[in-house]
Amino acid sequence: MRRGFVLKFQTMRKQTFLLTTILLLMCCAAAARANCSYFLVTLEEQNHGFADAAHIMASAALQANGCEPADHEPDIALTLRIVSVDTVRRANPKGMLLAGGLSSAAYLDARVTATLLATRNGAELFTETITYSSPPRELYSGWYRARSIKKHAVENAAAKLVIRFLKSTELTGSRVQAPPRANGDLLTQDRDIWPVLGGGFTGVAAHEAGHLINARLTGHDARIRRSEDRTFTAQADTVAGLSILFAHRLGDDMQFPFPDAMYDFGAVASPSGPRYVDNQGNEVPGGRSDHALIAYSGILYQNLANEFLLTRWPNLIDRDDPFKKGMFFGNILVPAVYTVRGYSDPNSDLWQLQQDLGWDRWAVNAMVLAPLAADMARYYHPENKKLRRWARIAKAVPLIIVLAQ
Repeated sequence: MRRGFVLKFQTMRKQTFLLTTILLLMCCAAAARANCSYFLVTLEEQNHGFADAAHIMASAALQANGCEPADHEPDIALTLRIVSVDTVRRANPKGMLLAGGLSSAAYLDARVTATLLATRNGAELFTETITYSSPPRELYSGWYRARSIKKHAVENAAAKLVIRFLKSTELTGSRVQAPPRANGDLLTQDRDIWPVLGGGFTGVAAHEAGHLINARLTGHDARIRRSEDRTFTAQADTVAGLSILFAHRLGDDMQFPFPDAMYDFGAVASPSGPRYVDNQGNEVPGGRSDHALIAYSGILYQNLANEFLLTRWPNLIDRDDPFKKGMFFGNILVPAVYTVRGYSDPNSDLWQLQQDLGWDRWAVNAMVLAPLAADMARYYHPENKKLRRWARIAKAVPLIIVLAQ
């Protein structure tokens, strides 16, 4: 009995050792198969300024499959050539009707011709030329910058050429991984519109939450209610910027869909200036400072949200994250729209802030727009570290002004 158990144990031990050896050999073979070095040169014949973008994407595709760059004695020498980048504007009835109105009446079709040559020890290993056409971006096509579309097409063409090279040579094994997809400034593909809109509405939620939180912090009550006064008139710019489906309501007053924050005190006119009283008509000590802070809190919290985004992800423009990008641009768009349409409603934040500060409209708008402009500059130029300091100063100054009332 004991002898049989010993023999069985020895057999199991041999099988385990054999299996472990096989697994180690497989791992070593895979590692050896995925271990390659390369030297990449990227050229652009038309000199549009996309060579760096193509080089980065081609390198990402190689490194995603285990290849590492090497300056001396690489396994593979690669020459990527961007031959041409051509664009054609095409009619976009879907985008015009359903999304961006006249601003989306056309979308840009980008076509890239590129060539990849790979050599080993001077001998040609692979060469191919492809013509890549970007997918149609119909929804909100007015939101896509022309340069971003062309850059995205060049990056995809470079990635496809490298993947074809790796598959044809099996240099890194039969299974080839695609690199992370290239990013647009805001939208990369049409389906990104849903997380972008979700991020935008999250920014609106942060705006309203700012009113509620700072009202509580200053000892006041605030509630979210529907405001019957919040309407907007469909004008020519509404039709052009949103959708021609609004054309049948041109000139009509329409209820604004968002709720509004209502406070338990407000300003009333008096010969000596605005007085701040509660719902029972009692004077509110420090009412001017409190009211100015609460009125500005929506925009303040959106500025703080963007400060968090750009501090935590300073290269947000290069990330494949449409939700965060939607939140960022929502936090830019809402305050910017307030400066244009934010003075007709007596419960509007900027109308109230103007009464609290006693400033002209242009001065209030400047206080709101300065942080937005600084954050936009940071978004498009993350390499400029000085912009971060100026953006934070632009956010701090309005807060100091409202607290000093």
